Amino acid sequence: MVSVIEKSSVDTFNNSVKVINEWQQKANAYNTCLINEANADNALIAKMANQEQSRFWATIEKIRTYTDAGKAKLDKK
Repeated sequence: MVSVIEKSSVDTFNNSVKVINEWQQKANAYNTCLINEANADNALIAKMANQEQSRFWATIEKIRTYTDAGKAKLDKK
């Protein structure tokens, strides 16, 4: 939690700014970690979706190959 700025003296002011700066550094570290984790999750989701899509299209191509071969065989008769 962010501390309030104390203005009763120079020392209290400086100390309150120090506390806020320390909090900000920790908050920035947390935020960076959060973003990195989200990016890693998104990359994994995209990778898995792309792999699944590749399997899907490979299956479609296999079906097309079998269908074309069957049609060509029947056309010869």
